[in-house]
Amino acid sequence: MWLSREARLVSAITLLVVPTIMYGGWTLLGILTHGTVSPSPDVHLDETQWALWRAGHAHAGVWTVLSLLLQIFLDSARLSASAKWLARICAPLAVVFLSA
Repeated sequence: MWLSREARLVSAITLLVVPTIMYGGWTLLGILTHGTVSPSPDVHLDETQWALWRAGHAHAGVWTVLSLLLQIFLDSARLSASAKWLARICAPLAVVFLSA
């Protein structure tokens, strides 16, 4: 499969952001096993915060995969170069904002 230079660039940057999502998942694991975000016992989350934390990072992982697939599809799309760049950048950026 052949990818354009732009698709390779944005995909590489997206893959470099994956550790931030993984850190969020690691933090989530700490919440579920120890009941706190950090080793400090004075930081606690209520049930709603736990649910939002879990949903945010689970969705971020799915959106990351979809933003990588979008890079492939944009190479075949009949859009202007500026519209392609906008889509290439906004999809992975939405993942970062979702998990933040």
